[in-house]
Amino acid sequence: MSISAYRIRNSITAVIRRGSSERFKNLDGGSILFPVTGPNAAGMIEARHENDFVLIFQRDLHNATEQIEVEVAGVASF
Repeated sequence: MSISAYRIRNSITAVIRRGSSERFKNLDGGSILFPVTGPNAAGMIEARHENDFVLIFQRDLHNATEQIEVEVAGVASF
């Protein structure tokens, strides 16, 4: 089974959410993002990046990434 993800081509700035705090972080090219939600009213998408949830602008997602399919291991049936 595969899921959609995005590989960052050029570095982009994201908002990292950890608990109740937020901060800006530069995400390097080659990083993989797994979208969690669609765009909110501000045009930002929530995605999973490594162990963090990040917010990035939808336009940055389209301009600085390429969509990829990531294979995930299936659950074995007994």
